Amino acid sequence: MISPILVSITALSVLFFGSVEAWAFAIVGASTLAAFNLWVYRVGRTPVRPVSKWQKALCFSVAGLISLFIFQVLPLPASLLKLLSFRSYEIMKEIHTEPFSTGSISFYRYSTLNGIVRMVIYLMVFLMAVSLAGKEASVKRTLASFVVFGFLLSFFAIIQKAAWNGKIYWFRELTQGGSPFGPFVNRNHFAGLIGMIIPLGLGLSLEEKKMEKKLILIFLSLIMALGIFYSLSRGGILSFLFSMVFFIALVITRRHYRRYIHYLIIFLSGVISYLLYLGISPIVERFAESGLSSEGRMLVWKATLKAFADFAWFGTGLGTFRYVFPLYYPEGLQSRFLYAHNDYLQFLLETGAVGASLLALASVSLAGIAFKACSKESPSFIMAALATSTIYMLVHSFFDFNLHIPSNAIMFSVILGLLYGLGDRGPVSSHGSDKGPDRPGHGRR
Repeated sequence: MISPILVSITALSVLFFGSVEAWAFAIVGASTLAAFNLWVYRVGRTPVRPVSKWQKALCFSVAGLISLFIFQVLPLPASLLKLLSFRSYEIMKEIHTEPFSTGSISFYRYSTLNGIVRMVIYLMVFLMAVSLAGKEASVKRTLASFVVFGFLLSFFAIIQKAAWNGKIYWFRELTQGGSPFGPFVNRNHFAGLIGMIIPLGLGLSLEEKKMEKKLILIFLSLIMALGIFYSLSRGGILSFLFSMVFFIALVITRRHYRRYIHYLIIFLSGVISYLLYLGISPIVERFAESGLSSEGRMLVWKATLKAFADFAWFGTGLGTFRYVFPLYYPEGLQSRFLYAHNDYLQFLLETGAVGASLLALASVSLAGIAFKACSKESPSFIMAALATSTIYMLVHSFFDFNLHIPSNAIMFSVILGLLYGLGDRGPVSSHGSDKGPDRPGHGRR
């Protein structure tokens, strides 16, 4: 039951323009909360307990981050705020005309509270995805649904671009500009979503026993790859190429994987052939014009690091970048930046060294879970695909702010949940069944 619910929530969040607007996220958030409560009532009464040391480390880091976010909005005595974040104390002094008794580490509490709500929603999605690990058939059905959805979305996006009339869905006008592709105002966010789905299609194709299904999944993945290239997202294209190198490396370095390498060659050959046939001039021109935007991002990144030095330990508060950055706006920067266009630097500024350390621990834990699963003797293309999807987003996060787009963060939460849940269960068999309760602890080990 959780499988169609997760797919529906993710698809809804994408179709509502990435759920970046308050009304859209309210609908998606309410739907997630209702689904989570239903899951807890029906099948979630047995806690999702960490098993391996990597899973325990991941749970510790997540708990630490949530505690940090809550700490950022707590009213603290002025003397303690001065000790923990002297720059925040100075700013509070400038804002208040009279001496103040309490203040918070967060530069803007409302924004941090909003960020906490989003994190809770993503955590709910993560936990529901973990519960799917107990059903092998449900895992495959969920991933296959994402692949079909990604194909349809990519096909629509390409058609919309060819028949572009200046409006998303041909009726929604752009009020603040942008570079739209598909339902997204920013083409980079379309590429961020699809780039996570492509490895899932390839993993399912390698896992599939029937040749016709293998070829269908490869074709669906091929169309999605074309969608990334014709979105003209430079970060998306570079991240896609890097993730494919990673996936191929997983295949050729594992003895049991090697006999499947020719399917990946078919996929890549198809992508190259389509690009040459349809024309690569727009893609080449897009990369040729990268100078000004790259220079602007470098200025933003340097200013973000400068700001971090003033809020080194606990940051400025989750979701406060757009309110803090104007104080450090670099000279010569023409555009207005609401995000750092680098999720790591923005997270570093908003959560400080404490948050960055916890994030590093979470990343190492996920890497340990994935490496342990992928290093087993029996091939697990599902785990390899999930690891590749994760790598794609981690690379793309160096160039953009995909994880600040709710639809993409929800998709990433599902992938991480499956990666976590399947980490200690061995490979997902193509002959798995749906028998047994839909919760961790009942999968094949």
